[in-house]
Amino acid sequence: MAAGNPNTVLRAPGRLSINPNDLSAAYPHGGTALGVVASAFANPNFTTEPVFAEEFAEAVDVVYLGQSWVFGARLRNVQDGDVLGTMFPNTSAGGSGTKIIDHPGTVGPGTLLSSRSVILLFTPRDVTSDALLIYRALPLVEATARLAFSALEELAFPVIFRAIRNTSGKSIALGKLGDLTL
Repeated sequence: MAAGNPNTVLRAPGRLSINPNDLSAAYPHGGTALGVVASAFANPNFTTEPVFAEEFAEAVDVVYLGQSWVFGARLRNVQDGDVLGTMFPNTSAGGSGTKIIDHPGTVGPGTLLSSRSVILLFTPRDVTSDALLIYRALPLVEATARLAFSALEELAFPVIFRAIRNTSGKSIALGKLGDLTL
């Protein structure tokens, strides 16, 4: 392991796109641009269970039970119709031609979100940073999401995607963009 070097600390700004079809092409890689990311995170959600030994009354091992990846970001271009159409199940065209959120709409409670899944790609601005490819991402709006209409802060849209396996059994790939494959 290399010694810590503050000169190698990276900032990882980037952009999101959905349904890319050519990772060697320029952003949005043949897909649809969702926009510039103000901040983002990827949470692997590891699940484990301790194994207890009766004779010691303590844990002696841990069983790995899997992981369920979640990707979240704050998008800077909240008025984009592609963002609204991807994130919200009920949208329509407004009179001005822009997309609006309708509630309640035609998609109701109990609807499986897997029918709305997309391929999601986080493309870093710096090629030395890692890209994140989610082969089948379910768009979600987090229960605590809020849009701040304020003169003091930028209006950014919080987005959440849960990774599920695609038909090939793939969930996510994290690494240099040139190393990832669709």
